[in-house]
Amino acid sequence: MLDLGLFLLLFMINYCDSHLILVGEMKSPLLKKPKAMAEENQLIGCHNKNEWKDHFEKGKESKKLVVVDFTATWCGPCRVIGPILADLAKKTPNVVFLKVDVDELQDVATEWEIEAMPTILFLKEGKIVDKIVGAKKDELVEKVARYSAVAAA
Repeated sequence: MLDLGLFLLLFMINYCDSHLILVGEMKSPLLKKPKAMAEENQLIGCHNKNEWKDHFEKGKESKKLVVVDFTATWCGPCRVIGPILADLAKKTPNVVFLKVDVDELQDVATEWEIEAMPTILFLKEGKIVDKIVGAKKDELVEKVARYSAVAAA
């Protein structure tokens, strides 16, 4: 029987090996996607104020629905709703999905009056049209469908 230390070592080697290939591919200039293409159909993480401003402005100018997930790494419900948002991002290319970690961007969270996580804002032309507080999958799916249909019309 393998001891725990050996098992963890083998697991980490396999885990790291598979991820090193991915990282290597992403660094290759020949395989790198153009920035606009890389962001389509994705939940885009904003890790500093400049990234937030850039993505927020692009979303505002596009006149698309912008869905912003205010999250935290330590938040259990955030970890539940995160994959659902990522899946919705893949399925609804006419919507911009952004993710803001409240611990990384405290100023942004304060500016938008975020008091609990997850808080999901639905923005149109930079203004809040709706909001969900908590990991409410059915409500999230319904509101993305409703507001993205309105945005497309």
